[in-house]
Amino acid sequence: MPAGRTEPGRRSALALAGLATVGALVAYRVPASTAGFTGRTTTVGNTWTVAALPTLSLGRAAGYTLLAATGIRNSSFLGTGSSVNGSVATSPGTSIDGFWPWDITGATDRNTTNARNARSDALTLYTALDAYPATKVIPPTLTGTLSPGVYTSTTGAFTISGTLTLDGGGDPSARFIFRATSITAAPRSTVTLTNDAFPNRVYWKSTTTITLGESSTGRGTYLASGDATASRNTSLYGRLISLNGAIAISRSTITNP
Repeated sequence: MPAGRTEPGRRSALALAGLATVGALVAYRVPASTAGFTGRTTTVGNTWTVAALPTLSLGRAAGYTLLAATGIRNSSFLGTGSSVNGSVATSPGTSIDGFWPWDITGATDRNTTNARNARSDALTLYTALDAYPATKVIPPTLTGTLSPGVYTSTTGAFTISGTLTLDGGGDPSARFIFRATSITAAPRSTVTLTNDAFPNRVYWKSTTTITLGESSTGRGTYLASGDATASRNTSLYGRLISLNGAIAISRSTITNP
């Protein structure tokens, strides 16, 4: 047979082999492990789940300036009571005493349905705050200027000293979360907000107690698992919540933002 020519039978065999190869390539699928991740992506022996962070909301607790589990006690000083702008509630306890009739601008709910709903939503918020991973672990004394983030302490506790400025950086959605084993505001300490930082987006969470020292100024939502105290002449622009204990205040001004 002349050079460069191929027998007819051999040409047919080569053509069939080529078609088989093309068919195999067409039928081949990209393995799942090379596909883009979705909300839930599975490969052989491995599953990834992308979980969304919970929404941080006070829900039905938003209207309550003071909310406690067992009781709320106000101590007047030289005949002068406290000023509470907003409602107060206890649940499951019913003790709310020491207030003059004009001290509280809102409702006084003693284990009512509204009080129980408020405590339920406050507990949900308290739990949700733990879902946010810490972005900064810092020394226990809070002072100077801080940017938005989720803060925990190198010792577990936080103490606010002097002036603490929370700088939102011009972002109205800026959020500040402080998680600690206890939170204390030193006497005459001040929390200030600047550059679009707002009290409704500042959260203080303590697994035990929260104490706001005499003549201190606080801002944000303060949630304690145990007791919470606002000492004499405290000014708070936010809320004070005790999820399993009591609240004690003395000649304080507390304003629901």
